[in-house]
Amino acid sequence: MRKITEQEKLALQEDIKKSGLDLQFLEQYGIKEFTGKQENLKQKLGFASFNGHPILQTFYQILEIPYLDKQGNPLFSRFRLYPPLQGTKYLHPKGIPARPYILPLVWEVVEKPHKPLWITEGEKKALKLTKEGCLAIALSGVWNFKAGKTVMILILKSCGKNCWNSTCKVGPSF
Repeated sequence: MRKITEQEKLALQEDIKKSGLDLQFLEQYGIKEFTGKQENLKQKLGFASFNGHPILQTFYQILEIPYLDKQGNPLFSRFRLYPPLQGTKYLHPKGIPARPYILPLVWEVVEKPHKPLWITEGEKKALKLTKEGCLAIALSGVWNFKAGKTVMILILKSCGKNCWNSTCKVGPSF
């Protein structure tokens, strides 16, 4: 990766701050700067260039966001790119289907259906809700909603929540 300027460091911190988070909080959930080599990135993503641009030479900061199973074992990671390239902010591993981002606190209460559960778009929003004391699941992008109610029911069932037809209330945007 190329050397990061002070202005670029501030831009990253401002983006995290704008989400109501900080790097120390993100580190509690295993989110960290990717500092590996091109071979490591290719192993995790299945590719090392994006639209003809070598990833490690193009972006000044890459945050690695691990997705964990119920036991806390890493399944895969998504990567947040700074700066975005052609509107793309995140990279998802090739050949791995989209799945909900479920934090350890949510897995701890899967057998407690009386606990309210928020569903949001984006890992940072789920982390912000967690920071505010809410339990949250995130879809890794708005296109994960494209299958409609079926996707939502599968997500809830994967967390052990009972499903029923009702109108969802929309919460505040973070």
